[in-house]
Amino acid sequence: MMEGDSHLWLPEKKREDGLVKVYSIVRPSHEDRDTLFELVANQKGRLGQIRTSLRGENEGDVHRKSYRLLNTFLCDLSYRYDVPLEVLQISVAELATLTLSGVRGRL
Repeated sequence: MMEGDSHLWLPEKKREDGLVKVYSIVRPSHEDRDTLFELVANQKGRLGQIRTSLRGENEGDVHRKSYRLLNTFLCDLSYRYDVPLEVLQISVAELATLTLSGVRGRL
């Protein structure tokens, strides 16, 4: 559960029930259904993680899909808000077995 950092500030807002609002964005996908991204703030109030659930044939397929979807999503965020963004790691958790894997590098 690494906490990342960025230049994109996520204002903290409370929901009606008092919990902190989680920002989410839905992006269309050409291969699957639309993909929901949850934007998670770090302790400084800036974008620290992006979470989503993807289906794939195997681990490599999920890494490929996450790379493709995240790359276009982050390019859009960076352009729209004029902030630099860099991905240092993609972590994948297989939900049936809770097996974790990660890919380091830059998108």
